[in-house]
Amino acid sequence: MVVVSDVQRAWEACDRTDTVFILVCTVFCWPIIPAVGLGYSGYSTRRSGLASFIPAVLTVCVCSIQWFIVGYALAYGDGPGGVIGDLKYAFHRGVLAEPVGSIPAVLFSEFQLVFLATVCAIAIGGACERGRILPLIPFIFSFGPPSSTALLLTWSGAEVPQ
Repeated sequence: MVVVSDVQRAWEACDRTDTVFILVCTVFCWPIIPAVGLGYSGYSTRRSGLASFIPAVLTVCVCSIQWFIVGYALAYGDGPGGVIGDLKYAFHRGVLAEPVGSIPAVLFSEFQLVFLATVCAIAIGGACERGRILPLIPFIFSFGPPSSTALLLTWSGAEVPQ
């Protein structure tokens, strides 16, 4: 259980300049997701413009739920072998009370969520104008954990254990 004083100590240990910078970057990166949807609707026919835009917005909803439940835990938990994490951070338990580097972990989690949702929005571009919207929900939910783990390994410069 997280005590309020633990959260206060963790947030006071964070650098305010780094925190504001990551917050501004997160705010500037959020519009990329609807912009991807607008791009897909611009390439589609007039009749199916909205049907091409909605899946990109749907990725924000599905990825946010998936990231909150298990995504962050699988990407950044301390799992065996270092490839996939454990469920230590499932449902964002303990994320408020510890910093990641010099920024709060909850802000770091939000920043990584933006990129997961962007990757999923780009990935569903092939279904625009061709597929139905409802079957995309399980695809997006199942696409999130493997892609977030692979992105972590790529962006962090970590090597895949043998």
